[in-house]
Amino acid sequence: MKKSLLVLVLVLAPFMVFGQSYSPGDTNHSSGIDIVDALLIAQAYVGLNPSNYYASEADVNCSGGVDVVDALLVAQYYVGLISSFPCESTPVPGTTTSISGGNITVRARGTMGGEILEIQVNGNTVASFTMSTSYADYSASGSGTVRTAFTNDDQLENGMDIQVDYIIIDGTTYQAEDQATNTAVYVDGACGGSYSEWLHCNGYIEFGNGGSTTTSTGSTTTSSGGNGNSHAFLLLGQSNMAGYPTAQASDKVQNSRILVLGYDSCSATGSQEGVWRVAVPPLHECYQGAIGPGDWFSKTIISRYPSNDTIRLIPCAISGEKIETFLKNGGSRYSWIISRAQAAQQAGAIIDGILFHQGESNNGQTDWPSKVSQLVSDLRADLGLGNVPFLAGELLYSGSCAGHNTLINQLPNVISNCRVISANGLVVDPSDTQWHLHFDHDSQVEFGKRYAQAMIELLGL
Repeated sequence: MKKSLLVLVLVLAPFMVFGQSYSPGDTNHSSGIDIVDALLIAQAYVGLNPSNYYASEADVNCSGGVDVVDALLVAQYYVGLISSFPCESTPVPGTTTSISGGNITVRARGTMGGEILEIQVNGNTVASFTMSTSYADYSASGSGTVRTAFTNDDQLENGMDIQVDYIIIDGTTYQAEDQATNTAVYVDGACGGSYSEWLHCNGYIEFGNGGSTTTSTGSTTTSSGGNGNSHAFLLLGQSNMAGYPTAQASDKVQNSRILVLGYDSCSATGSQEGVWRVAVPPLHECYQGAIGPGDWFSKTIISRYPSNDTIRLIPCAISGEKIETFLKNGGSRYSWIISRAQAAQQAGAIIDGILFHQGESNNGQTDWPSKVSQLVSDLRADLGLGNVPFLAGELLYSGSCAGHNTLINQLPNVISNCRVISANGLVVDPSDTQWHLHFDHDSQVEFGKRYAQAMIELLGL
């Protein structure tokens, strides 16, 4: 992106024009904003120390520093792709109306940083934000049809995009990927589509009256119930499946259709070992208070089942354990897994699939894929599961175990109906200063959604 920007700046520089007043972006105090301003920012960013340059007007996205994103925004302003900067307090003329009423929170991130997200109500912009590359909450107020809009697409391949996780409107959570109107997702060579959390083009996701919702009342959630089918999922592996990062408030919004089999006794959640309860993190070890992929896997996939169906999660991951611990022959925990899975079957659930994340403790061991294959074969046979989907997650691309992903990607060659879940773009938890092996909070949320999307596809939901 930096090279593309500099080429654009250098090509257009001869066509500059000047005005008569200073404003954000007018970095040479020429009383106008033109391509020279973008060129000066780019030069300052790479350390060329340009003359007639005023840094006070350069930070147009209010990031607290001057970088290539500021240069890109000025260039976009000059060629007409945007009509205001994030730092300007006055919104785009004719598009903003003061609206009061409902409380709106959007959870979103940018892929490059500098993307502009607008929250719109009834077609009017009520708030505008500049994205960073980490998920954050963005709040506004307004009553009516809500849109999340992307307004400064750079139209570069692998350039600026926005990923909207969900929005909360007056306590009701709406998942972006469940909305039928998305004019900004890029599909089949064109902008516009449905059921995606991505904004690739200038456009919006319209939430309107919702899609899949989770309605919270205090810390407990209500939802429609009934005598539908129950779908169970095994959660197997070690610490990244059990979870490492501390659960946040958004993770603790409960859905009475999602149940979990108690892993241990936990006063924080009221969990009792072997007793079903409404799912709330931690699903595994109480002391950790963490989320793993199972949390947002279940929150995501529940919307694809009929409204009176339920999900039963069977957490069986154990931190730090090798694959040998779980094997039928020689392992100490295989019968424990079987008994917990049978508890779901005895409750009337059908086990629809297996989620697996393990390998750090077997890093680089070439016989690991065959051992995982044997585990899956035994579980399918002993529980009468048939050829249910088996999803195996990659390890972090950084750190000492990254090379084990080569072995993980061999699993579909030795296990039928198996899919590998990519860890591309996911990052280490900054608090993991000892092992450097655990995903951070937002990565676990995204990982859970990736597991869910794969399961949805394999089950044909």
